[in-house]
Amino acid sequence: MFNNLLSTLIDWTQYPDNPAKALGKEISAMADLFVRVAMYATLALAALVVLFGVLVFVRNREKFSAYCKKVGLLSIGYFVGLAVAMLFISFYKMYVKDYFVADVFVPTAVLLGVAIVGIIAVFVCLTGNWKKALKVVAPVCGVLLVGALIYAFVALNNYFNAKIKDDGYYEGYEGNGITSFVGGWQMWVCSAVLVAAICVLAYFTDRKNKFVFDTRSIAFASVCIAMSFALSYIKIWEMPQGGSVTLASLLPLMLYSYMYGPKKGIFAGFIYGILQAVQDPWILHPAQFLLDYPVAFAAIGLAGIFANLKAFAKMPQVSFGLGAIVAGAFRYLSHFLSGVFAFSAYAIDAGATNLYVYSLAYNSFVFVDLALVIVVGVLALSSKALVAALNKRSAAPVVEPLTENEEE
Repeated sequence: MFNNLLSTLIDWTQYPDNPAKALGKEISAMADLFVRVAMYATLALAALVVLFGVLVFVRNREKFSAYCKKVGLLSIGYFVGLAVAMLFISFYKMYVKDYFVADVFVPTAVLLGVAIVGIIAVFVCLTGNWKKALKVVAPVCGVLLVGALIYAFVALNNYFNAKIKDDGYYEGYEGNGITSFVGGWQMWVCSAVLVAAICVLAYFTDRKNKFVFDTRSIAFASVCIAMSFALSYIKIWEMPQGGSVTLASLLPLMLYSYMYGPKKGIFAGFIYGILQAVQDPWILHPAQFLLDYPVAFAAIGLAGIFANLKAFAKMPQVSFGLGAIVAGAFRYLSHFLSGVFAFSAYAIDAGATNLYVYSLAYNSFVFVDLALVIVVGVLALSSKALVAALNKRSAAPVVEPLTENEEE
């Protein structure tokens, strides 16, 4: 490992007149190394968690549930921190490249520090008084993470605005009666409005369920996010400027929301959105990143808003389908606004004469993706065996589908 570390370092004598460029290349190499180390470290930690879990289960089964809950909560924190760190590395690799921009890279270092603190907290919590440790570590990590995110978005917003302003393509490019522009403040406002609408809708349709994750809901969230993420790699077709139709990749997330309510579903969708940004980033501006990734996929959590509605008693297929349509509509609106305020240059290249019509048409792939999810979901919820299995694991009972006699 030490030899690999040394091999990634750049000889500063290559750029005697440009130390910033030399440092930028060295950081890029270190970022590549971090990605590889993070992958192996995560696998090693997963193996240790499983090993400790087996030992706890064998020695004292009563403590196994508490162990799973602690590991689940800490795992969420670890993977969120790791995902955010990977996201900023993607930003750096895509846009900074051979240049060292301290105002953008500093938040990444802070976030990596938070991840390291989180790893230390894992061992402290598993070996000592975990409740006392969490009371001390969690607030510090939370403050650092929130502060770093705020600082990062402000710095990235300034950086991208300066990079794009009057560049002749994303701004100031003319054709077909359209002049390209990037509406930064418009996208920030749209993001805030959409987030507020999603949260309000989830609150009023899911008031009976508390936003508290137990061991079971954490485990199912992890499984559903992983399943959706894996299915997202199976692409039926891919759009030229981002976006794709997949093999019902959002179905696990929608079923999770249907089982545990939109509050938890929105949180799971938010995590999934960040993973999507890491998997296949198409990022022009921080506000556009919010619209196309965290906000768009957090909206998928609205699939469960009709799950407990009495009007659809005995018809889980209908309540699921309607919830999926609402969730898909919010996702489509988020992508549509991103297309209008960030990708007008692409509309010109495509020969469009109306920016709004172009964005409406381009993002219509969302409805094809949604149709596949609804078809598979409705067929799945028509099975009494599946509904019975969901009832055993969900926070609130899922109504059973009507039989032929009941329909008559």
